[in-house]
This record gives sequence, structure tokens and C-alpha cells, in this order.
Amino acid sequence: MRDLIFWLIVAAAMIHIVEEYFSGWIEWAKKTVSSVDLKSFVVVNVLFLLLCAAAAMFDLPVLRLAVLSLIGSNIAVHIAGALRDRGYVPGTISAVFAYVPLMVTGLVIFFRMYDLPLPLLILSICLGPAIMAVPFIFQVLRKR
Repeated sequence: MRDLIFWLIVAAAMIHIVEEYFSGWIEWAKKTVSSVDLKSFVVVNVLFLLLCAAAAMFDLPVLRLAVLSLIGSNIAVHIAGALRDRGYVPGTISAVFAYVPLMVTGLVIFFRMYDLPLPLLILSICLGPAIMAVPFIFQVLRKR
């Protein structure tokens, strides 16, 4: 089951990316960072899928918790954007209805299966938001 949940995250990530693409995430994101384009969207999402697939293939607790933290960060960004815009943000439906249950289930499984020392636990959890921030930082720098 612990591997399966991460393969389900890969599937959810694909659904999420499709939702973002077809519902206009690129146009929505350009309102905040004008340098966002299709190429950067594809590169970021291919890397994201590879990271999720690596978590599914390899029983590495730090990587797995980082991916759970990353999708948690993605959920937070979509919900914060929806609250800010007072409306739909492309990707929010899959973030809420696919990522939330998978992240909660993944965390339950994770904490039943692994016993990480506190420093690694903290590092793993911090990696999610850090990974999530990287594309935003590059887009802002690219804009200059």
C-alpha cells in the first residue's frame, strides 16, 4: 500500500496538470508573473512528475515525505489563490479532491511505516515548500 499511494499521487499529478492546462493556469499565472509560458509550465510539470515517480519507485522516506509536503504546498497555493481571487483558480478542483485525500492517506501510511529522526523529518517537510518555490523564483528572476 505504501508504494501504491505514491503511484496514485503520480496519477493525480497528471490529472492536476491536465486540469491546469485546459482551464487556463498559464494565463492565470501571468497576472502575477508575466514570464510564465507554456515551455516553463511543461518543464516544471515534467520535473514534478519525475519527482513523484521517483517517490513511487524508491522507498526513500525523505523523498516520500518531501513529495507529500510538496503536494500540500500546491494545495495551499491553489486555495490561497482562490481565496485571493474569490473564485476558481485553475487546478483547484484536483488539488482539493485528489491531492487532499492522497496527502492525508499518504501521511497516515508514512508515519505508520517510517520513524525518521526529528532533523530529517523537519528537513523533509521543509523540502516541499522549498521545491514549490523554485519555479516561482526562476519566473520572477526571468521576468527581470
